[in-house]
Amino acid sequence: MFVDSSFTTQLLNLYTTEALDKISVVILFGADVSELSIRPTGRRPKRLVLAEEATDDDLVYQSRRTATLLSKRGVPATFMFVPKGELRSSIMGRMTQDIILHFFGLPSSRVEFMALLDAYLAWRSPPFDNQPLRSHFDLLKSYRLSSDVEAIFRYFFRKRLHELKQWKFDNYLAFDLLKFRDRTAPGTRYLTLANRRGQQYFLDLEQYAAYEPIIIVGVDDEPNMYRFVWFYRTNKMNTWEDDVQEISARTLGPVLHFRKPVPDDLNIPLLLRSALSLDGIAFSHENPLAELKAYSHTIQRIITHENKCVYCHPIGTKTARAYHLDALTAKPQGGYGLPLSEYPDHVMRAFLFDQENVAKTIGMIANPLPEDVVDEFYEWVRSTR
Repeated sequence: MFVDSSFTTQLLNLYTTEALDKISVVILFGADVSELSIRPTGRRPKRLVLAEEATDDDLVYQSRRTATLLSKRGVPATFMFVPKGELRSSIMGRMTQDIILHFFGLPSSRVEFMALLDAYLAWRSPPFDNQPLRSHFDLLKSYRLSSDVEAIFRYFFRKRLHELKQWKFDNYLAFDLLKFRDRTAPGTRYLTLANRRGQQYFLDLEQYAAYEPIIIVGVDDEPNMYRFVWFYRTNKMNTWEDDVQEISARTLGPVLHFRKPVPDDLNIPLLLRSALSLDGIAFSHENPLAELKAYSHTIQRIITHENKCVYCHPIGTKTARAYHLDALTAKPQGGYGLPLSEYPDHVMRAFLFDQENVAKTIGMIANPLPEDVVDEFYEWVRSTR
């Protein structure tokens, strides 16, 4: 059954009867409804709700919200975007056709796009959940969503801003990190955050506590922050090997935020403070980075503040080992951040002295060192072998 948004109410009314029992799939082009009071009984068809990327914000919100509420009430429902103009032309667009074919379980000649749809549908029910964080009810507090919080989502979806139309961004739910520290490890000064991508970050709470650190664990009616996700594929997982990456998932997940503005020199990149989990939080009295003081000031600056090597690569006893998440299995699939001393010499030299081309080869953003420190850094890496 194919239904236009103007018939949403009539369609939803059918869910309270037996009229849909002989239909296997419902495709709804938009969902223009503000309330949902159905009580479905018996077998119900799968449902796909589609909206164009350029559709009015409110209609997109209603469409996504309707799919969410139906799913909660036992009616399988999935919301998806299609490109601008694909639902309004007299002939349905190719991408929309492929989405519908995939939803019906029918094959398409576009294998890569079908794999991407597999990933998208898999993350409608994410392999991770932030319920462990949300289970500490007395550490949670709801806030009106401010422009600085919305900026997190705008940056995360910066190449797919239409995704933001799915939510009103009225409020968010926060997990109080300092109260959690006082309950589980009172008096400790340092915080370690390990995320789902194998990265680790270390905070001195004497510096950061004044800015009220919290972890965002929900937005509007969305309780699982891992559902905020997009997908990518790098050209290679390692520059020196002919390895081909499967589609990877970049999930926002629970994200560290500060209720008060943090100075620029204390700002933490979103990649390192997202995809968090309760079991990735650890407190300590001792500075986790104290051992790095054995290195020169230049090396310390590079591996912590400037190029941030220690948060993705094992250095000394630090065990960060960044990787890509396989979109279908949510397992590490390679591209690991190795100990710097384990990279072949020609690979390290290429990284240091030809960074732009190396980044293009692998399909990632360049992370070059300043020219005046490259030689010292290279000699330091060689000395650790």
